[in-house]
Amino acid sequence: LLYAGGISGHRVRIHDDSLVRVECDPAQMEKLLSLREDAAKLSRELGYRWTVLDLLGYRTGGAGA
Repeated sequence: LLYAGGISGHRVRIHDDSLVRVECDPAQMEKLLSLREDAAKLSRELGYRWTVLDLLGYRTGGAGA
């Protein structure tokens, strides 16, 4: 969904089997937000309760540090 929506430089992390956290380049957050309904629907179809956007964006290194 993210690649198809033109979002590059992103990462998706799974937390506690109920939460999906999406990180992307801050410059692409507006574009990602335009996909929010589809992303949340897909996440729920895959069995996750929550889909969240990391407001600090994609960054390399330690898992959300």
